[in-house]
Amino acid sequence: LNAPTFGEAVHDLLAFVESQSLHNHTTLIAHNVSFDSRFLLAEFERNGIQVPEGWYFYDSLHLAKNVMGKDSLKSFSLQNLNKHFNLPAPEEEH
Repeated sequence: LNAPTFGEAVHDLLAFVESQSLHNHTTLIAHNVSFDSRFLLAEFERNGIQVPEGWYFYDSLHLAKNVMGKDSLKSFSLQNLNKHFNLPAPEEEH
């Protein structure tokens, strides 16, 4: 794999997120956000970069369970939610 390191890509990430933010308020949405946010925050710390103020993380898994009822589906994976709502399959997640 010839992918850049987090340290090499973080400035592009910050510029992209800033360009999508409203009034210095950034909501980052992920399915099972605790995994992604722990990784992201650890990489910021490892690279000595402060996480921008005003970043909020929202979990689409939590939202789906609350809206639909946690016993409504056997699995709340993105694939199962897409099938349930007749949506196209998600792209490669990671």
